[in-house]
Amino acid sequence: MELFPTPTSASPSDISADAPSETPTDSPAAATEDTGTYYSARPFGAIQSINTTCPSTLLISSRLEGKKSDISGRYTYNCLDSTNILDTILMSFTAYTLEQCVDACSQYSAMNASSACKAAVISSDFSARYETENGANCWLKNGSGDASTGQNRYTAAVLRED
Repeated sequence: MELFPTPTSASPSDISADAPSETPTDSPAAATEDTGTYYSARPFGAIQSINTTCPSTLLISSRLEGKKSDISGRYTYNCLDSTNILDTILMSFTAYTLEQCVDACSQYSAMNASSACKAAVISSDFSARYETENGANCWLKNGSGDASTGQNRYTAAVLRED
């Protein structure tokens, strides 16, 4: 997640215990120990689009560290630009990067052996998805057999089953 500095006029020690609490979107999210600078996540509406272009290798790897199961370890995906997978959606959510979407697919598979994630699809049109799809721009799919190519703003990552 991209973080941006938020100006503040008071440090946490300057705020009285009797002071009214701020709304979650206005309060400092975290302070760095060295500088005391506060950061907050950029609002969804401020992001128009994200880069979802496949890496030059067209393969994406995801490694789930510390998992102890038969399906844990390294998952490798074929990356397909301008492709949407139309198979059933397992779940949908907001992702800021292609890698986050792919990692979620791997994690889903590690946690749900009976219903593994076979593909992840992400839309680069972040702003429009936020307004029309409850913020979801990443969809985990139960299959990859029904692919639709020529779909601008979509990128699919299909699990390689070697």
